[in-house]
Amino acid sequence: MLRKALIAGLSTVAAAALSAAPANAASYTYPDTHYVEADELVSNLNSIAWPSQETYNTYSNSTPLLTWGTNGTPTSYRNRSRCASFVTEVFKHTFSWATPSYFQTSFGSTSPFAADYYNTIKTASVSDHFARIGSVSILRRGDIIAIKYNDGGSGGSGEATGHVMIVQDKHQYDRDGDPDTTEWAVRVVDSTSNPHGAAETAQPGSPYLSYPDTRSVPVFGSAGDDEEYNGAGRGWIFIQVVNNRATGYWWGANENTFYSVANRPMAMGRVVESTSSQTDQVMELNQ
Repeated sequence: MLRKALIAGLSTVAAAALSAAPANAASYTYPDTHYVEADELVSNLNSIAWPSQETYNTYSNSTPLLTWGTNGTPTSYRNRSRCASFVTEVFKHTFSWATPSYFQTSFGSTSPFAADYYNTIKTASVSDHFARIGSVSILRRGDIIAIKYNDGGSGGSGEATGHVMIVQDKHQYDRDGDPDTTEWAVRVVDSTSNPHGAAETAQPGSPYLSYPDTRSVPVFGSAGDDEEYNGAGRGWIFIQVVNNRATGYWWGANENTFYSVANRPMAMGRVVESTSSQTDQVMELNQ
């Protein structure tokens, strides 16, 4: 309980530009405590060397299981999840309001898929505990990126609907050399079967080495792909922007496939809490 109380004190309050003025006098906070919890879990798990980490950390379609152990004792932590169930379980662990009834009401499921996160964030109100983010440039720690695979995507049952991840940080990165576009390298925490970037093809000087994924370990001179793993970890996604709006993304620094938002639309949201239980204001943050 003491640890929870201390972490709760890390919640941040931000001044935000809203698309419309709130309809009441409620005040809003934008906590990132879910990131703190996800960071603890992932940091401990990722400190275990591969392949031993596979015993404790895996991407799985089975019933999700996330265990927070004793910080500094990595083998007391567990992750068994997909991308959406990872975020859901982190929310349930962090916030008292993240109950099965909340997920059923806001997402239409007690265990939503990635596309459900996209659909909810795209039109979210304060009662859904999300404020929509209108610009990649204001993404910050704890924000949620949800991608919907209208093109079918890849992965196992359910997760083919898209991908969802928690933002750690970001910076500009010229990914395509086009002066008419802006790209952002966004470091994320997620659970995935496919690490961000291809470690097995990385050679000395590869951009992957500057933007690695904790689930991939380059082995120079190796023709195999046994240095790539799955589960919860950190990686980088590269988002292209035109006129301050996302137009698509690359999955990793050394992956060439560009996914347009025409086929894989993206929704970005920030967790929001209100002092008023009656608030149902739709909010878009732009600065």
